[in-house]
Amino acid sequence: MDQQALKLDFAANLLRTPNDPCKAAFATTPDTGLALQIAKLWVDDPAVKAHMDKLLVSNDAKSFLPTKEVQARDIYSLATNEQLAPEDRLKAHRLYAEVMGHIEKPSQTGTTNILNQGVMIVREALSDEDWQEKATKQQRTLIGHAIQ
Repeated sequence: MDQQALKLDFAANLLRTPNDPCKAAFATTPDTGLALQIAKLWVDDPAVKAHMDKLLVSNDAKSFLPTKEVQARDIYSLATNEQLAPEDRLKAHRLYAEVMGHIEKPSQTGTTNILNQGVMIVREALSDEDWQEKATKQQRTLIGHAIQ
């Protein structure tokens, strides 16, 4: 592999591990001596930086970001790190639970339930007996065709 191809590959690997140029260099080549030189010399190389910028505006830009699982693993390592303050560890645990979906967020859309049912209109009767007489007459009318 020529030097230009190695620089392009190193640029992509450096985007995947931006805080560890040695890891990016060893992902680029198995040659230990060359990898150490790459990690030291090519981090600020204009060709590497230009290719990194080109990759970040391409359609493949998301492939250089960590996945949900990788991010959750990093958060969990903070949550279990006993050297951190307890409140920071609790915050990391909460963030881990949110990322992994253990805590359900309330829905942003307020739901309004509209009960749209028919209404029975009952006209006011003069007395209970009057109402009963009208109701009986109405029931006879409704079932009259069934009796015949």
